[in-house]
Amino acid sequence: MFKHDYPFDPTYGYPLSDLLKVMPPPPAPGYAEFWQDTFAQAIQIDPQPIVTDSHTTINNYQTYDISFTAWPNIKLGGWLLKPTHKAPLANIIVSHGYGGRAIVEAAQHNIPANYFFYCTRGFHRSQQPDIPINNSDLHVLCNINSPETYIHRYCVADIWAAASALIQLEPDLAHNLFYTGSSFGGGMGALALPWDTRFKAACLEVPSFGNHPFRLSVPCIGSGEAVRKAHLNNPAIAQTIKFFDAASATQFITIPTHYTLALFDPAVPPPGQFSVYNGHAAPKHYSTIKGGHFIYRGIKEDYKNYAQAQNQFYCDLISGPSKQTLHPIAK
Repeated sequence: MFKHDYPFDPTYGYPLSDLLKVMPPPPAPGYAEFWQDTFAQAIQIDPQPIVTDSHTTINNYQTYDISFTAWPNIKLGGWLLKPTHKAPLANIIVSHGYGGRAIVEAAQHNIPANYFFYCTRGFHRSQQPDIPINNSDLHVLCNINSPETYIHRYCVADIWAAASALIQLEPDLAHNLFYTGSSFGGGMGALALPWDTRFKAACLEVPSFGNHPFRLSVPCIGSGEAVRKAHLNNPAIAQTIKFFDAASATQFITIPTHYTLALFDPAVPPPGQFSVYNGHAAPKHYSTIKGGHFIYRGIKEDYKNYAQAQNQFYCDLISGPSKQTLHPIAK
């Protein structure tokens, strides 16, 4: 598909027709109970959000610095964007990739909303003394020997804490709570959404951590490769990460979700991404992009198309189906 220097094929030999047939692994025994118990513990934490005006605007949005508390009792940070020219129509939690979030971004979607760009624990505004700082290869292995201690369990709890904080700050829009996450944030979102009924819908882009049995069997780059190599030395890791398989999680999601899925991706193998989508049992849509975690000719048009599809998806949920169909989008 593309010229590249990787010592492996980032399509993994799967055309789109085959990607749509990749089935997710079944949930591990006790999977739902593990996550229901995690949510029950995490949701008891009062987020105690503290908001400070940063005295800056980004594209007609006022920017605020925000700190909040997450399970079990740690301080996290991020940015809150509030529209200045239109009334907000939704509350949107925006996660980030496994590079973290060093600066605040522009509003993610073309709808007026309160956007909460939080940082997950271990990254930038949410650094912790006992967690690797801004290093995905080390972060992904943090406390991986047990499901109860694994870092991803607590990263999922960060999403729930961010939602609690935003709802406390903007309670009038609690009924329109959405989640948007890409790569790391896509996988974490898939793990978080089944258990938190406050979310109305989500957009997951190139979601990671889907179909761990496949991911452990093939090379890639980044955090996925760090886990694969660690597994070669410690096969017991597989017993932990099966509780953090995003493709198992989506089998429990009940809200409509839009997926953006890459056909070529050296960092998040496409069969894993499509496993996340294929396992989703509720109403779903997808857009495809030619490449993920890769720069290529035509990337701007690809990204423009999937952004339009996401915007239509959220707008339809807020105000009803649009008369215009934006492509590429499929059900």
